[in-house]
Amino acid sequence: MIQQTFTEKPSVLKNSMRLLMHRPKFHAHAPLPEVELRLALDCIDLAKLHDYQNLCAYAVSDQVPLCFPYVLCGPLHLQLLTSLPIPAMGLLHLRSQINLIDAIDPLSPCELICRSGQSQLTPQGFEFDAISILEQGGKIRWSCTATFLRRGSFPEAKESQEPVLNKLDYANPVGSFAIPGNIGRQYARMCGDFNPIHISSPSAWLFGLKGSIAHGMWVSARALPLLNKEATSLELAFKGPVFTGGYVELMQKDLDFNLYYCGNPRPVILGRLS
Repeated sequence: MIQQTFTEKPSVLKNSMRLLMHRPKFHAHAPLPEVELRLALDCIDLAKLHDYQNLCAYAVSDQVPLCFPYVLCGPLHLQLLTSLPIPAMGLLHLRSQINLIDAIDPLSPCELICRSGQSQLTPQGFEFDAISILEQGGKIRWSCTATFLRRGSFPEAKESQEPVLNKLDYANPVGSFAIPGNIGRQYARMCGDFNPIHISSPSAWLFGLKGSIAHGMWVSARALPLLNKEATSLELAFKGPVFTGGYVELMQKDLDFNLYYCGNPRPVILGRLS
């Protein structure tokens, strides 16, 4: 296993540039290297926490929202991708499973951990997991398993064994919200994901897209305050792009919810709370 402990955040700028140029020889049948990265924090930056709450329409407080630690782990995510033999450009974020195991005290020391997880070949391509953990007081307080896809065709691929979230046949409208044109840049400054498809429409055009795309984790986090649920677990499945400058409608049935973009009948994000 490759293990590395950081005393300060890995450079977002340096790793972003490395990922743009990262062109390793990809071998889908070779096991991914085991990589574990750690970063100790004296405390959580309250200014960053409050900025995140404002950006996602939470009431400003010292309570840590369910998806906020994913932002804290952003620099480690970039460092992890530079350590894996997978070209980062073109990766798709398929799913996330997030669990808040115990309350997080933003004023106490904590440790962030990011490691490579399982991988599998599916009809869509090569899937792999990135696991993120927040520890505090020697205990795991929060965890996230994010699944990414590199598209490809492999004869021996098998159907994914992951749980499936489905479109809701009957659901109640909960609300809607706009996708600001600059949300990609705002969220990138928080999480460190400066992928050009999120930053501006001209940079997204270079990758064949009609415009810039909002980060799926921001769209999901922005929806949570509208659901009025005190959730400690969240499942997400990302089904389509959310272009900036449009709007999203939220539908809910019990603990399941769907997000729709600009009246399209196909949901762009499926979610389940518990």
